[in-house]
Amino acid sequence: MIKLIPIYKNYVALEAIAFWRNETLHTLRTTEPTTTGQENWIDSLDLCGTDRFYFIKYGDKIVGYCGLSSISEINKTAEINLLISKNYRHKGIGSKTTQELFKIAFDHLNLNCVYAECYTTENTWKFWENCGFKKEGELLARKFYKGKFYNLIVGSKIRGD
Repeated sequence: MIKLIPIYKNYVALEAIAFWRNETLHTLRTTEPTTTGQENWIDSLDLCGTDRFYFIKYGDKIVGYCGLSSISEINKTAEINLLISKNYRHKGIGSKTTQELFKIAFDHLNLNCVYAECYTTENTWKFWENCGFKKEGELLARKFYKGKFYNLIVGSKIRGD
């Protein structure tokens, strides 16, 4: 069973997040390693306004983080974010977490559209499709990583779909 816990200054978890981000740089917008001192990141989040981020707790362990960012009350949209430790992938945690984020987005925040982006550095779009996202397009050469360009796939999940 998973539980979403609002992000707070749990420094052990923040160090874990830095580790998980650094082992998946090929999938992130940034290619620069994340430092373990993430206090500035936590302080910069607008956790009650345009961002909602959560630790993902599985049993008694924090195994990742997720959230809704760039929340627009006017447009009723948000971007979904998800990062799970490699040791806990392929156990259904990501799918269950995504469904919980849909509940937050559609039932609690009254949004109409949650959108996702992922690079073609690996086949992560299949995961988002399995969670109910529909592909809207592919932007060419949006990430340069280790000497190669990768495309960016964008898609969305609309309330009621």
